[in-house]
Amino acid sequence: MTINTAVNFLPWRRRQFTRVLWRWGLLVCSSWLVCACIAFYAALYWQADRNLSEVYVSAEQRLRQQMSQREQLLNVKAQQNAQAQKRRLNKEMTEAWSSRLGWLAEHLPEQAWLTELTYHRGVLSLAGVLTQFSALAVADRELQHVPGFLPGKAGKIVRGNDGYWQFQYQLPEGVANAAP
Repeated sequence: MTINTAVNFLPWRRRQFTRVLWRWGLLVCSSWLVCACIAFYAALYWQADRNLSEVYVSAEQRLRQQMSQREQLLNVKAQQNAQAQKRRLNKEMTEAWSSRLGWLAEHLPEQAWLTELTYHRGVLSLAGVLTQFSALAVADRELQHVPGFLPGKAGKIVRGNDGYWQFQYQLPEGVANAAP
């Protein structure tokens, strides 16, 4: 006895082929989807990196501008401070000379008056006229004690054509009072 039954594998092969096709299709589509996701992520990353770089560049430019402005402001303040220091120093020097000249005016005898004052390289040169020769001793004594100057030496003392005595002195400036 032989039983002859024919088995038809065509529907099973067709389903098997469709299943395999679907698996391969899903595999290919999922790999394309993964590649697309990676490309999209990379594009987002590069865009974020570019945006971050632009932010850094703009922040750096603003920082440079602020530093430049700050440096200019500091330079202006330094110049103003230097000018104020120079004015203060000039004022102090003027006040010192004012007090010295005032002292000279107060302490010279009435018979003596100054005709010339010159200051060069730390030496004050005085020239003046005396109406009486006896006032020379008082003038000499007072000129030895001028504040800010060391005792000086007398120069020529001559009698002019008008009958007055002309004198000259040179007073070196004291080290503590020397101009910078």
